[in-house]
Amino acid sequence: MLIRTTCLSYVILLIFCLYMQPVHAQDLIQLEEYDQGIAAIKAMIDGQNGLFMFDSGIGTSGITPGTAQKIGCVPWGQVTGFRAIGERLDLSRCNTTHVAIGMFRVTMPQVAVIDLEKLMGPPAQKFSGILGLDLFAGQIVSLDVAKNRVVLEDYRSLSRIRLSATEVPIRLVRAAEGAALTVDLGIPTREGMLWMEIDTGNYGPTLIN
Repeated sequence: MLIRTTCLSYVILLIFCLYMQPVHAQDLIQLEEYDQGIAAIKAMIDGQNGLFMFDSGIGTSGITPGTAQKIGCVPWGQVTGFRAIGERLDLSRCNTTHVAIGMFRVTMPQVAVIDLEKLMGPPAQKFSGILGLDLFAGQIVSLDVAKNRVVLEDYRSLSRIRLSATEVPIRLVRAAEGAALTVDLGIPTREGMLWMEIDTGNYGPTLIN
C-alpha cells in the first residue's frame, strides 16, 4: 500500500482499497477549527446532528455516552485501544450506525462509546463524539492539512494527482480486532524503516518510542 504526497507538510493522499465501494468525484468535507486547534466536523449519526472531532489517529470512531443515549444505543461489549502516550482505554460500543457528513453516507458496523469530557475536560462538552479514518475504509481519500479538509477522490482525480505526486510507503493498521483503521508512514533510516502514525489529532510534539 502506498501514499502519494505533493508536499508531506501540506497535502497527504491516502489510498484505501480494503474493499470496493463507490467513490464520488471530489466530494469535499471541510473541517472547522476549534479551541487548541482541534479539527471538527458537523455530522449526523442515526438521525442525530452533532459536532464531532476529527482525528486520523483515533482508530475507531466513537460517540459520547450522551449521544449513545440519544440514538437509543445501550453500550455493550469492549473495545480496547491505546493512546499515543501508552494509556490503555477499554471502551464499550454500539452496533451498526449510519453516519452522514454532507453528501457522504456510510454505514458503520460499530462505533465506540467514549467519554471525551473525562479525557479532555470541559472543552470536550461541545462534541458529540470523534470520527476517524475507519469512516472512509474502501475510499480514496486526501487529507489536505493546509486547507483543513478531507477530499473524497475518484479514479480520475487520482490519475491527475499521480502526475506530480511522490510515492512513499504506508501501512494500514487495523487494531481492535480489525475494527480500527489508522495509517503509518514509512520513514527510511540507516537502521531500517521507521513507521510513524499519521495523527491529525496530535496537537503536541512528535512522539517516538
